[in-house]
Amino acid sequence: MIVLAACGRFDFEAISPTPADAYVIPDCTTMPDGTPCDDHNICTDTSTCQSGVCTNPTVPGSCTVADSQTEFDGTQGHLGWWYGTWHAETVPPPYDPDTSFELSVYADPLWECATPDANEWAWSAWWGNHDDASPLQLPIRRWVSDVSGPAVVTIHIDKSDTSCGDGTEGRLLIDGVTVWSHAVAFDDSVGVTDLIPVQLAIGTKVDAMLHPVGSDSCDSTNFTISIGSP
Repeated sequence: MIVLAACGRFDFEAISPTPADAYVIPDCTTMPDGTPCDDHNICTDTSTCQSGVCTNPTVPGSCTVADSQTEFDGTQGHLGWWYGTWHAETVPPPYDPDTSFELSVYADPLWECATPDANEWAWSAWWGNHDDASPLQLPIRRWVSDVSGPAVVTIHIDKSDTSCGDGTEGRLLIDGVTVWSHAVAFDDSVGVTDLIPVQLAIGTKVDAMLHPVGSDSCDSTNFTISIGSP
C-alpha cells in the first residue's frame, strides 16, 4: 500500500503495466503451435498460436474485466484501480494523465487528498465521489488496462445529495481524451446509465472524473463504471 502524508505527484509510468508498444506480438503464421499471443479479446486470459491463428478455444460469451464498486479497495493499484485528484488550479488544463494525476490517501472508507485546505471536499468512495470547487480539485477513479481489444464502459451517474447545490458533471477520459461527459441537476436522483465503446491496449488509462458545475455545495454524487466485452 502506498501511503503519503499529502497528495503528491508520482511517476505513474514506473508502476503501471508495460506499454502496449513494448510487447512483441508474434505472427502466428510463422510461429509453432503453442506460442503465446494476443488475440485482442478482453475476455481471454491466455491465447496461443494454433495452425497459424492466434486463438483461445475457451472464449466466454461475455465478461467484465473491471468494476469500480465491487473492486473498490484501500490499496492503490489493487486489481488495476488507482485513486487520485487533479488539482486543476495548481496544474492548469489541459489534463495530462501522466502529470496531472496525483495520488490520494486512504482514510477508511474514503480516498482523500490530504492538503492544507481546511475545506477539502475532493474524495472517492466505493459508490461515488465529491468534488472541490475552490480550489478546483477533481477526484479521479482510474483503471489501468491489463487486456487489449474492443470493450464497453458502462457508466452511471446521479446525485446522491439532492437537498441543495447546482449539480455535478461526470467525465470519462481514455488516456487523457474526454470521450463522454454528462451533467446531472442537483435533485436528479435517477441520472443516466450510458454505454461507451472503447478500444483498450495494455496500459490504457481509463479515468472517471467528477467536476463541479459551479459550487461544490451538496455535490455528493453516485458515479460508477464497469468495463466489459462489447
